[in-house]
Amino acid sequence: MGGRPKKGRTAIRLYFKQHKTGCIIAAALLLICIVLGLIKPSQTELISKIPEQFKQESGTRYSQSDVNLWVVGVARGRNVKTAQTQTFIGFAGRIIDANIDAALDAELTALRAPLDEIENQYLAKKRNYSARKETYKQTNDPKDKPDPADKPSADDKAKLNEAKAELKALLKTEDNKSKVSQLSRQKTRSTVADIVLWVPPLLDGTVSTVTLTIISVLIGIFFSIFLALGKISKFMPLSKLCGAYIFFFRGTPLLMQLLVVYFGLPMIDKSLAISDPFTAACIAFSMNSAAYCAEIIRAAIQSIDKGQFEASRALGLKYSQTMGLIIIPQSIRRLIPPMANEFIMVLKDASLVTMIGMIDLTQMTFKISNSNATMMVYFPALAIYLIITAFFTFIFNRLEKRFSIHL
Repeated sequence: MGGRPKKGRTAIRLYFKQHKTGCIIAAALLLICIVLGLIKPSQTELISKIPEQFKQESGTRYSQSDVNLWVVGVARGRNVKTAQTQTFIGFAGRIIDANIDAALDAELTALRAPLDEIENQYLAKKRNYSARKETYKQTNDPKDKPDPADKPSADDKAKLNEAKAELKALLKTEDNKSKVSQLSRQKTRSTVADIVLWVPPLLDGTVSTVTLTIISVLIGIFFSIFLALGKISKFMPLSKLCGAYIFFFRGTPLLMQLLVVYFGLPMIDKSLAISDPFTAACIAFSMNSAAYCAEIIRAAIQSIDKGQFEASRALGLKYSQTMGLIIIPQSIRRLIPPMANEFIMVLKDASLVTMIGMIDLTQMTFKISNSNATMMVYFPALAIYLIITAFFTFIFNRLEKRFSIHL
């Protein structure tokens, strides 16, 4: 009993010794985050920065959102009708104005207007010519043959290049250069504020995605054991039945299975209706995962040398004892890589639940994108998917190394 704590401390010291650089970096980052969190302005201070005049002008159309992410905070007031905002970021003991100067933005947009007009005309001409050329290629009708005069000419190209050169010269002046730099900083701050405000709802969606994945795969693994054993059973009716199940769920798209479970079952019988999208998704994903995991388990079991079965039989072991004590323990290390791949695939396929209205990470991204009229939210969503995929990949790699020791 007295040796266990010492053994644990030895293991911890050994771990720190092997990962010394990583531990130092992690400790430094943690210390920096603690300091930034302590000196960050409070949410009350941030909210108080939103002008009262703006709130009064907005009236009943005024809405407010604020987020505190420990090291950084954001407060935003919005006029719902005009889409005007007042945004402030609290970071490193400072309150940063994250508003875009509308007059400055309009002034620089006006400078680009001549180039945009010429560029749009040039691209429209190019698209129209390409479309007619493609149509003629398909129909071979002389009426659809494009006129070479409709193709953008060298003069059009020269005019476009001239407009680009003029804009470039205008933006090189000290005054305009300063304005461009100022607007760029404002837009960067505003984008950072947007991302901070998006993080909480995106994390809520992430919880739903990860929860659905874990539950579905665990249930799928549980049922897949019986499916795999049933398929390799010598009792033909059971083997055929399990084989048919696996064939069906591996041979049809997961999206179709999901739609059938949520929308199709009530059409067969109203008592089969599933009102909760999460429950319907769990059922569809679990049944699909069970089929794939069953094939993984079956292949792992059958990869064990037949001599092991014969030796077990010679020792007088029953079938259940052979499987539980000899075959399955040896199969585990062979199961981990394909099971990890199946888990990651289910994690990414979870985005299909948007088709039945379940709020997951992808659906939350759609909602934010539509309500804010921006595609920028897809970048943090992609980063979150990458992070959770990398996390679970790391976990499975550790498990694989742990079970790679020869039994």
